[in-house]
Amino acid sequence: MFEQRAHLTAPSSVIFDAIEGRAKQGGFTAERSDSSLVVTAPLGVVDMQATKGGVDMVLTAESPEKLQLFVDLYAQRFADFGLDKALKWQTVSAKVPRNQMLATVTASEQISPNFHRLRLEGDFAAFQRPNAGLHFRFLFSKTATGWPYLDDSGVTQWPEGAQSWHRPPYTVRRISKAADWIDVDIVLHAGGQTTDWCQSVELGTEIGLHGPSGSSLPTAKWLGLAGDETALPVILHMAEQAVEGAEGQAHLFVRDLQDRQDIVTPAGLFVHWHPVSELENLEDILRQMPPQHEDYHMFFAGERLLSGRARETFREMDLETRRTKAASYWLRS
Repeated sequence: MFEQRAHLTAPSSVIFDAIEGRAKQGGFTAERSDSSLVVTAPLGVVDMQATKGGVDMVLTAESPEKLQLFVDLYAQRFADFGLDKALKWQTVSAKVPRNQMLATVTASEQISPNFHRLRLEGDFAAFQRPNAGLHFRFLFSKTATGWPYLDDSGVTQWPEGAQSWHRPPYTVRRISKAADWIDVDIVLHAGGQTTDWCQSVELGTEIGLHGPSGSSLPTAKWLGLAGDETALPVILHMAEQAVEGAEGQAHLFVRDLQDRQDIVTPAGLFVHWHPVSELENLEDILRQMPPQHEDYHMFFAGERLLSGRARETFREMDLETRRTKAASYWLRS
């Protein structure tokens, strides 16, 4: 486990009320007494102990990348509460954010009518940690002259300000066994900043990434996967990396059926391709693939309204919440 400590010079009741309230809004577990507050969240555990001069806080996470996200999140959280002046982090010597990596573009090609693939070379060992997330964010800035860095408190600082950076989320499509390269499939759409960049980027260009983040690979024995073209990379990655003997179905909805990709999956896991117009029948398709094993994972990702429809359908199917996920990847304007 990895940890970072801080001290807050403010009344414990004020701090506990603020953090407990935010935790409950997020549906996280918060255990409180007169002298302590412990919050268990997706990124890790927040342990707060009241002292004579305020509150001692320890953030604990299972990886350095998650700890960095945790520290940055709580730094912003206390700023939102107006308590940033009361917050004093332990001093750190590192200058590069724990979740930051630099990569080099070594291959770039359009692989189908609506998808472009990049190969990035670098040190991607973090993506092979146990329970590592599948996602990352590209780091783009038109004005900054350097990459993000850590201040003495271990909080990420953004040259020219965070608002000057474009940080679109993407998924690792494939990763080498040595974790020295990844492939990234990018959905092409007119006017997209990443679309314009990937279609004109020169080989040898350096690009920054923040990751891993998000959910890890499912290890269930039965998978029910569905999504629009924005979910294609993550669903194909899940299907290719499914545990030995896994069974299930994957349904992908694309603008052009020429965007189909051939992949190797366990014998009992079948991938189906649909024109995007068939998303009108999303609920029926989800209901037609009820889990066939008690160890299952049901997943949908795509446009926000469709994600809401999938989430409601999972509830109507009486599926366990912990075994389902409906993710919103974009919002129709």
